[in-house]
Amino acid sequence: MPRNVKGIVKLLGKHLKQFFKNNTFFNILCLCLCLWEIKAYLDSITDKHFGLLWFNPQITSDDALQQAVPFYDAYHANIFDGDLLVELMRGYLAPIHYWLGYGITLLTDNPLMTCHWIMLIQLVSISLFIFLAIRSVVGIAPACLGVLWFFHTRPVMQRITGGLPRGWAAVVISAFIYFVLTKRHKCILVTILFGCLLHPPSTLTVAVAYGLYLCCSLIPKEGRKEAWKRFWIYVALSPFYAAITLLIVHRPDYIGQMVDFQTASTMPEFSRLNGRFQFIPLENIFWEIRNFAFQPFFNHMYTPSWRLQDPSILFPWWKSCMVYVVPFLMLGVVLFVRRKGRKLFLPLWLFLVSTICVYFASRAFAFKLYVPDRHLQYSMTVFWIVA
Repeated sequence: MPRNVKGIVKLLGKHLKQFFKNNTFFNILCLCLCLWEIKAYLDSITDKHFGLLWFNPQITSDDALQQAVPFYDAYHANIFDGDLLVELMRGYLAPIHYWLGYGITLLTDNPLMTCHWIMLIQLVSISLFIFLAIRSVVGIAPACLGVLWFFHTRPVMQRITGGLPRGWAAVVISAFIYFVLTKRHKCILVTILFGCLLHPPSTLTVAVAYGLYLCCSLIPKEGRKEAWKRFWIYVALSPFYAAITLLIVHRPDYIGQMVDFQTASTMPEFSRLNGRFQFIPLENIFWEIRNFAFQPFFNHMYTPSWRLQDPSILFPWWKSCMVYVVPFLMLGVVLFVRRKGRKLFLPLWLFLVSTICVYFASRAFAFKLYVPDRHLQYSMTVFWIVA
């Protein structure tokens, strides 16, 4: 082989090795996957008769229809004065959600279109924070895969459909995860404030997680002075956050407060027999954790079960259980093998502890702290994807 050809081959090999070593190949691959996913998604929401389904005013959900009603005030002022049902529905909308929807309705003149736009804002925000959180720790390629994974977590995506207030839960949680991983404490305080005005239940999990993180920051001698400063700032702001939350969740006497467990137990509407909202008695803890804490590992083709429900299925029970074991094995590798991963994972572990604590508290104080399984669904989804 001529000498100049050997030099060219050697140079190409060197650049090719550097190309893979710097993860450039995987970054480009994941970016291509993202572009392909965007194209596939646009194809899936396009119909030859209706056009683009997302921004079609004829396409909506039953929950969106109900909770979009207060936005008609934007161009029909005082149309619902004295209407108890609309007042009740307006109480479901946190201040930022209501005024954001009100402003968008002034531009669209259609509350259903407002729901489409709010959903877009929620999904873009969640995707951005998940991407930034993962990229800040490992890189662009895993960050792109994390966003794709979230879009394919069908149960959670269904909860966000229609631009409902509950869609802000994943926004608040993913924002907190990003800011705590990058140690942006002022941004965390702002996130908790906005969370109180957007989705108080998820903000409770975030607030407890940040409190645990600040307490753990007081243990090492290095940086303890600065940690104490952040700790007392958070203690001073906590009553302010609590007052805002109580002001938002409070309802006038003619509507009434959130029903407690004792009262709900006497109401057939909450019965699991024939009720519209089947919450009484509470689901088994093990069942809820199994079905709501591992949803990123489910899809429409495979939902794992502890027991073989259909004798015709050839998979043994232990294969169905693997979906619960593998995630913890993956985390164990990072925790016990990689030293760097231990420090990086501390905020995530504390967030996991906070999620579990709030979940059990929501069962103990049902239904004052929202529906218990919701504290697992959003929090654990973001936790698994980022972790």
